[in-house]
Amino acid sequence: MSLPCVVPPTLTYSSRISQIGNSLFDQPGSEKVAALVEKAKAKGVKLVLPVDYITADKFDKNAQTGEATDESGIPDGWLGLDVGVKSSELYREVVAEAKTILWNGCVWALSLPSLLHSILP
Repeated sequence: MSLPCVVPPTLTYSSRISQIGNSLFDQPGSEKVAALVEKAKAKGVKLVLPVDYITADKFDKNAQTGEATDESGIPDGWLGLDVGVKSSELYREVVAEAKTILWNGCVWALSLPSLLHSILP
């Protein structure tokens, strides 16, 4: 079973991404990441984490947007507000194979039209 995990940046920062700029970060949640990853592994669940992100210099419809990867990190002064194109494709593959989907909210900042690439072709 594969599970697209869409909780950047806390989960990915705790496990892979080098820096998260000014993105929101859940410190108590981040302390649980290693145990959750191990639990998933023990149960044969493949976590599909984001590998790239759409960033913005502020949470505003007129924000400048950019892109970041796990390797580059999200620069200081910028926010990770959506998964990037590669992550969207990874999630699309997992969802296409799924028999059941449990929807737990948006991946993206839905109120910002410039970030709707995840759901719009």
